[in-house]
Amino acid sequence: MSRAFFPSTLEIARLRRKITISELSKRSGVSTRELRRIAAGEAEPSQESVQAIAGALSYPVAFFYAGDLEMPVTATFRALGSMTKK
Repeated sequence: MSRAFFPSTLEIARLRRKITISELSKRSGVSTRELRRIAAGEAEPSQESVQAIAGALSYPVAFFYAGDLEMPVTATFRALGSMTKK
C-alpha cells in the first residue's frame, strides 16, 4: 500500500518558509515545471523528489503524507501604544 502525497502540504510548507517555486527548485533539484505539477495535483512525486523537497524546506517527509491541509488564517496585531486615539 502506497501513501498518498497531499499537494496542499507542499504549498503550505513552501509559503511558511517564504520560498518561491524557483528557489525551491534550486534547493531541491526538482524542476519548477515538476513542482508546479505536483502542487496542482497533476503529478505524483517520486519518493526521491519528496525527500529532496522535504530537505529543502526543512520539513519531515511524513508531513507531506499527513493529510490534506488548509492554509491557516493569520492575524496581525498592532501594539496598543502605536494606535492613535481619536
